[in-house]
Amino acid sequence: MLFIAYAEQHPGGLPGGAGTLLALAALAGLLGALAYGTARWRAGTATRTWVLALGMAACYLPLLLLPGPWPMAALAFVSGLGLAPLLAAAFVLVAELAPTGTVTEAFAWLVTLFATGNAAGYAVSGALVDTSLHAVALCSVGGITLGGLLLLATRTRLRPADAPAPAPALV
Repeated sequence: MLFIAYAEQHPGGLPGGAGTLLALAALAGLLGALAYGTARWRAGTATRTWVLALGMAACYLPLLLLPGPWPMAALAFVSGLGLAPLLAAAFVLVAELAPTGTVTEAFAWLVTLFATGNAAGYAVSGALVDTSLHAVALCSVGGITLGGLLLLATRTRLRPADAPAPAPALV
């Protein structure tokens, strides 16, 4: 929503307008996915997932500046870097966490949550777009930041379903 609203408020600023901004973000997502897929990871999937979510939030943060069209194109690219790696990590994490025989249902829940979050974000952004482009940018940054913080806050609970629970501490 942010790129579309931005392009509408900056007509003629970029060839292709919102399509260019969305294409740059998508290209960055592809490159991010290729980098993620070729990296050798030392951290577990749960750690990678919350780190990627907070990293994606950090990549969205400069969008709050709402600079001129060409710098915004660069920021669109930067903001797109984290989505595909985050989705890949999230699907692997869900596969690890789901009890045996429930992975398909767990994937369906992940897709449902993703779609619901997108719909809610678009609804809020759509309500804000007529009042302030900064509010739309804040909604975008706030949504992904909230997701990353929720993953960070629940990181100790993100362990495979078949893994034994940690032993209680003896005092």
